[in-house]
Amino acid sequence: MALGAIDAFRDSKIPKEDWPGVVGIDGTDVGLAAVKRGEMIGTVYNDKEGQAQEMLNLAFAIATGETVRKPG
Repeated sequence: MALGAIDAFRDSKIPKEDWPGVVGIDGTDVGLAAVKRGEMIGTVYNDKEGQAQEMLNLAFAIATGETVRKPG
């Protein structure tokens, strides 16, 4: 989505210095290239495996009446 937003800004002819900050996820090669070109201000890692594990832990705790613990 971030790269799509960059494409839309580029196509709009809005000067790059007037673009809002755009941040992507997962540090893809094309995303990192956009950062290097100054089109995107950064990229963050989306820990999908960790999120899935914590959703399972939460569902199990709710189903078994256990106390829900804070992750980490």
